[in-house]
Amino acid sequence: MKPILRSANMLILWLTLTTVSAQQVTTQVSQLYETRTSNAGAGYIAPSLFLTLEILDLKLSPTHLIKLDKITRAEDNLGNVLTDRSGTVYTYDENTSYTIHLTAPVRTATEIAVLEGHFRYFTPTLANKGLTHLANPADKLGSNILKGKYKDVVMVLLDRKKLQALKAGPPDLYAKERDKLKKEYGVGAGSIDELDTVLDDSTFGSENELFFFIYDPKAIVLRLDILDAEGNTLSNSASSATGGHVSYALAAPLDKTIKLQLSVESPQAVKTVSFSIRNIQLP
Repeated sequence: MKPILRSANMLILWLTLTTVSAQQVTTQVSQLYETRTSNAGAGYIAPSLFLTLEILDLKLSPTHLIKLDKITRAEDNLGNVLTDRSGTVYTYDENTSYTIHLTAPVRTATEIAVLEGHFRYFTPTLANKGLTHLANPADKLGSNILKGKYKDVVMVLLDRKKLQALKAGPPDLYAKERDKLKKEYGVGAGSIDELDTVLDDSTFGSENELFFFIYDPKAIVLRLDILDAEGNTLSNSASSATGGHVSYALAAPLDKTIKLQLSVESPQAVKTVSFSIRNIQLP
């Protein structure tokens, strides 16, 4: 089966940013191609249309992120619905290019009459609760630092070395500490047994680290930055993780000069960026 490719010239199109000011941002179709197969036997792949959108003038950066959320309407000029076949669950990033996978239009179609959908544009600040700052995390070990801030999200800072020492000692002392932590785990308390496994794992974590438990079923915590006193990033990626227990390696012991910054997908920090593209010519 040999695929047949169809390409298109670059088209300048428009997205409408759904804010009060009705700001518009420009995007373009940078690539459009179609695959077809010659038979419908074993291994048959339905004809597909791939269309790549490029976002041109929407501000994107580590603190201004976007993701393609949903295609809401796609039709050719004969009125046939083109089904979204991508099956992709996008994550927030600085990517300005998104490829949309649709069922192919019929041979007699000359254009995609309408293509509509929307992006989610994430611009976190302290005011919109997209950013949370925490000073002196070393003073908050054993507590849920997000208590009362975000519904059903728990983040408990832990001292792994202290817990390992307790676990190696009299069982009643460790059991008492474990019960205290279980209360801090709150809605994530079902993961407390996982802590025992992590503490027994000699390969987990680092000599110097930020170690914590996080319960975030909707994955709204998008990023954690560990900052020095001047606000420079010391680490923003985990070195070890087992379930909800995570370790970020540090070059030096956790101390009072270190601060944490969390980027969280709060409703106030996200705007919907809708697009409606019409009359995309097919080759």
